[in-house]
Amino acid sequence: MKIVIIPMDDKILSAMDPIEWLEKHVSGFRDFPGEDRKAISDFTLLWSRFEAKALKEQGSVDSISRFVHRLAEKNCLVVEDFELSLNYFRQRYFPNGKANSLFSDLNFRRNDKKELVQQVLKGTGDNSINKVIALLIVIYRLRSNLFHGKKWNDGIQGQRENFNNANAALINALEANAALERCSRSVDAMPPNQALLMQPLQS
Repeated sequence: MKIVIIPMDDKILSAMDPIEWLEKHVSGFRDFPGEDRKAISDFTLLWSRFEAKALKEQGSVDSISRFVHRLAEKNCLVVEDFELSLNYFRQRYFPNGKANSLFSDLNFRRNDKKELVQQVLKGTGDNSINKVIALLIVIYRLRSNLFHGKKWNDGIQGQRENFNNANAALINALEANAALERCSRSVDAMPPNQALLMQPLQS
């Protein structure tokens, strides 16, 4: 069976402006500030890149955990790069060390390591690896709520700082992943005996 693709008229395509359509059909979107729109647009692009490169096209809490542990094993994890974003989310979700309703709105699922995130945001038992894992899980929940519609249903206004801080963390995670890839390429290019010396010692 032959499939015939009929190209759309350029005039029709040019008339289909997504922003204009949203302003017309989504209540409140016309009043949605441009800075907020940009933060969410940037987040969509950065998360897509992060999931493709750092998470190997598998967006999940388990893949986030594996990624952060890989960074730590190769000495590519600089937790200080993530502290500003982490502190922002601590204040947002655990003011005075106690969870608020905004934390519940993250809508954690069964395997989302909620207890680990709670411990880190409360500031108890948080080592460097857990700090970054917890931060990226919070961002993963923001991603899920945005892409699966919860943020639209609950109201997408007032999210600019959430996504600006998430974007900063994703950029740092992508920079760390780039360093990890450079390290891996360097080891791969070494003679076998020298590469063996670069492997971490087993205790």
